[in-house]
Amino acid sequence: MMSSRQIESALKAARVLVIEDSPFMQQLLTAMLRAIGVGHVQVTRDGESALKMFDIEEFDCAVVDWLMHPMTGYEFLQEIRRHSLASLRQTPVIMCSAYTDRERVVQMRDAGANEIVAKPVSPSNLYDRLVRALFNPRPFIDLEAYIGPDRRRRQIPISFPERRLNSRRGASLDHVTI
Repeated sequence: MMSSRQIESALKAARVLVIEDSPFMQQLLTAMLRAIGVGHVQVTRDGESALKMFDIEEFDCAVVDWLMHPMTGYEFLQEIRRHSLASLRQTPVIMCSAYTDRERVVQMRDAGANEIVAKPVSPSNLYDRLVRALFNPRPFIDLEAYIGPDRRRRQIPISFPERRLNSRRGASLDHVTI
């Protein structure tokens, strides 16, 4: 676990790309990111221009609007998760959306979003998601059927004896991750 001083120092060096089509939200997200200590914030208005920016510059994280035109946040996320460069494929993505019904959140998660922030965005919520995405990431899964962070978040204690015949003697299973 990083100390608050280490997080502050790492945020100063962080490079975050905001991908948002609303000029108001561009300004708001930029101001919030700078206020929480992010040292380098770039902004673009759509997924297509963001992909071009990723070709010439590296970013530690992207904060992406879900509903943009011409390329949606979902389409952008699909493009980077399937990119040939592993470093781009594994870039943490924080999705922003005013549409946070269960179906949409599951769709964002299944598309490979690392974190999800509901609009209206609060600075503390954005900070928490950014710190989690950058400094406490979930394991990354890179399979044909799914590319993105491990979708399981919770570890649930279980209490039943090991019943497999071929289990190692003395081995125990005390939790399961879902």
